[in-house]
Amino acid sequence: MSVEKRSAQTPPRTITQAEAELLSQRWQNITDNVPGVVFRYLIRADGTDCLEHVSQGAEKIWGISAEAAMANVALVWNRCDPEDLPGNQASILHSAQTLTPWIYEWRFHHPDGSMRWHQGRGQPMRLADGGTIWDSIVMDITVQKEAQQQLQQALTELNQHVQALAISNRDLEQFAYIASHDLQEPLRMISSFLSQLEKKYSNLLDDKGRRYIHFAVDGAQRMRQIILDLLEYSRLSKTGTNDLESVNLNQLMHEIKLLLRKKIQESDAQLHWQDLPTLQISRTQARQLFQNLIDNALKYARPEVRPEVRLEVQETEQEWVFSVADNGLGIETEYFDKIFVIFQRLHPKEQFSGTGIGLAICKKIVESLGGRIWLDSRPAEGSCFYFSLKK
Repeated sequence: MSVEKRSAQTPPRTITQAEAELLSQRWQNITDNVPGVVFRYLIRADGTDCLEHVSQGAEKIWGISAEAAMANVALVWNRCDPEDLPGNQASILHSAQTLTPWIYEWRFHHPDGSMRWHQGRGQPMRLADGGTIWDSIVMDITVQKEAQQQLQQALTELNQHVQALAISNRDLEQFAYIASHDLQEPLRMISSFLSQLEKKYSNLLDDKGRRYIHFAVDGAQRMRQIILDLLEYSRLSKTGTNDLESVNLNQLMHEIKLLLRKKIQESDAQLHWQDLPTLQISRTQARQLFQNLIDNALKYARPEVRPEVRLEVQETEQEWVFSVADNGLGIETEYFDKIFVIFQRLHPKEQFSGTGIGLAICKKIVESLGGRIWLDSRPAEGSCFYFSLKK
């Protein structure tokens, strides 16, 4: 007789009472150590319900002993929050009708006086007599719910602050624009009348008088330039996605070189670049960014040293990293952050012209495009400004 035939004729082995009790004890040990209450929930064919095989976790989760819960399921139902009870019962009935898993969250009034959040899960099974039984677990999710509520509250407050900041920034930009625009006309009048005064009454003025008029006109002109720069700065955040276009940076550099040709010729400066990429960017912002950095490099050249400015770029997986290096005066490390602050100057206006807003504009442009700007510099050796632009 073959092994297969002997196996086929061997009667199925039945477990002994002791083995059954051991399996039951193991199951009880497992469920009692689950961080929740494990049970079987039964809805009979006549609509009545009860709990079976409730684990000892009932004491912690429900504040009711397992024995009491199995003796009277109403002890559990009565502590479910009245607002959540109908939804919980409806979810169980839906699970029974469709035989799909039961999942629900509700508030539970614990006997210790606290309000807890519970989450229940169960897998339904139809019985031969028409009833339905679920192998289920209920867990306390109060900590998670409180964390979610705190996070939601924080997000709500953050959104409110963001909206308030956006309104504040919009009002500030509008104020800067209006103030800058309205201040230009009286300054223009001051400069014009002072010039006329000098021209008409020149023969009546001594050297001190002419010098005073010169200082006043120069001050008015510098104030007008500050206003124009402030106006330009306030306009930066108005650039939107509709302003983006394909900009060939090689062509843009030729345009900038043409705009700066007087400075380049006067200082006999050398400007180097090659193989620059084409970017999707606002042409106006790109021109401001590159022109300000190059103009800055030309302005702060060392005396008796031929200025040399080199623009290079490196490509990474996510961004372009540009560098604008010069052989100029250089900057002390302690001023690396200060130079990007609006209206901050490291040199007196008598030595170098300008309003101290150029690098602030560069920083605002780069950060508005999701990039960053930084520098490396040594006094009397030169500076190298780096900035990144996302692809």
